[in-house]
Amino acid sequence: MRLIKLIALGITLSLFSAHTPAIGATAKAGMKCSKINQKLKSGGKEFVCTKKKIWVEQKVVTPPKASGPANPTPSQTPKPAETKNASFGNPVLTRINARLLGLPKPGSSEAPAVTWTFSSDSNLARVKILQMQHQRLSNQYPEFYRWNGTASAVIDSNPTEILRNLVSASCSEGYIQSVKRLEADSTLSGAGTSFCNGQLFAYFLNRNMSDQKWNYVIGSEFGGIIQANVAQAHKFKNFPNSDWYSETPNWYAEGSQTILAVISEAAETRKWSFDLRLEEGMQGDWCMNDTLEVNRCSGIIGTAAVELATALYGFDASLTLFKFLEPKINQTLLFESGFPDSFAQFNEWSVSYLRYLRYGTELPASLINRLKA
Repeated sequence: MRLIKLIALGITLSLFSAHTPAIGATAKAGMKCSKINQKLKSGGKEFVCTKKKIWVEQKVVTPPKASGPANPTPSQTPKPAETKNASFGNPVLTRINARLLGLPKPGSSEAPAVTWTFSSDSNLARVKILQMQHQRLSNQYPEFYRWNGTASAVIDSNPTEILRNLVSASCSEGYIQSVKRLEADSTLSGAGTSFCNGQLFAYFLNRNMSDQKWNYVIGSEFGGIIQANVAQAHKFKNFPNSDWYSETPNWYAEGSQTILAVISEAAETRKWSFDLRLEEGMQGDWCMNDTLEVNRCSGIIGTAAVELATALYGFDASLTLFKFLEPKINQTLLFESGFPDSFAQFNEWSVSYLRYLRYGTELPASLINRLKA
């Protein structure tokens, strides 16, 4: 599963595309192909279609040997990692749960009004999850979970129906075109938020998802307004013609939005329930060579990195960098303006943590000691 992020009037649109190997075809390195990111097994090798629409051999990454199972049963704490650091469990989650003791319980806030529209065949449990997340985000971030004017949220398994609502709301052509991609490709699912003719308009396409993906990745789409308001309340307010999202490192924008939703739930339940291993993209090796500098699965490494930042720096870590954001700022300077560690060190730790979650490989002693401090 690959996460692609598009811009829609300064707020975000998420699309999820599945990469499945083709069957009954042949390929050779250098031959032309038709569908970018399509995978194909041929002659005992696996090939992937690049952006230049040529087949290249997909190198198989052999994971380091872990003492846990190769495909562990999902649980709250990663079992392979527990065996590697048995005396400390998952030190990242351990540290976060320790911090939860000092996290004030949120008050009850009147959430901004939203008109909810969903089809008669909708999964009502998922509708309730979105409405609950809407309320929790308001409770946890009452100062920043706000917008001017009215808001609508459309939930549907039919992208054509979502498209009809976008046109009716006079949304921008760019926003409409991005939803047409969902209409044209049944393997895609997604959510988006934008301002349409002065109204905040969110849509949620309810198909091809696990409940875990729906709960946090799709549900967290609302969190973009918090990010935007924090940025505009600080240095970025001096740049009214610039787009906060395009100036934010993609891994941080993606990861922050997901973790904001997790924090909002944890503040109420007193339990950090997020399990990144349930993200479908973690099942393969497509994203495992990502770093914070170069990544193709920004939602996955970003969520791991912001979860790690939460353990190291506290629950404000998912919003800290928006306070220092300004156009064309170097991400090393941005990171080191907000956090005490060097960006190079944090990048190394984030990559290690991602591989820890995927393969159960041991975390660096420097990170474990830092988490224990």
